[in-house]
Amino acid sequence: MLAKTEGVVKKPFPREIRPMLATLTHDYFFKSDWIYERKFDGERCFAMKDGNRVMLRSRNNNPIDVSYPEIQNAVEKLTNVHQVILDGEVVAFDGDTTSFERLQSRMHVLKLTGRTYKVYYYIFDILYVDGYDITRVPLIGRKHILEALFNFKNPLQFTEYKFKGDLAYF
Repeated sequence: MLAKTEGVVKKPFPREIRPMLATLTHDYFFKSDWIYERKFDGERCFAMKDGNRVMLRSRNNNPIDVSYPEIQNAVEKLTNVHQVILDGEVVAFDGDTTSFERLQSRMHVLKLTGRTYKVYYYIFDILYVDGYDITRVPLIGRKHILEALFNFKNPLQFTEYKFKGDLAYF
């Protein structure tokens, strides 16, 4: 099914990711064909699974595996794919609110020590799966692929979104 989806390109597993970044604006806007998601106060994270090897990378392509071993282990256990690249945000909570302050105790560490806050990986995109680059598939299509591929359970979470456009992508 995936190989026949428009925008899917057969490619070898990439070793580096160039993230799509948001653009800052001071104007309020709304378009019916745009996707809207919650803004998290966390650390951008690419989870790259190639067989049994899982690498976590920051938006600058720096390794962050040591900071979030529970996320690395959860991605490793995704057995229905051999290769995948996920894009999301690692967050810690203070009550119902994401807390960058709490997350800072986990960022840039060389070894986890002492009491740490639980972290969660809110996945909002899928960029590559089992030999196929899917970044040219419209975002709503990638979200459908992501949601269909995995049963999300802690610490992996699917990022909910709002979309008023055509939901009949597939």
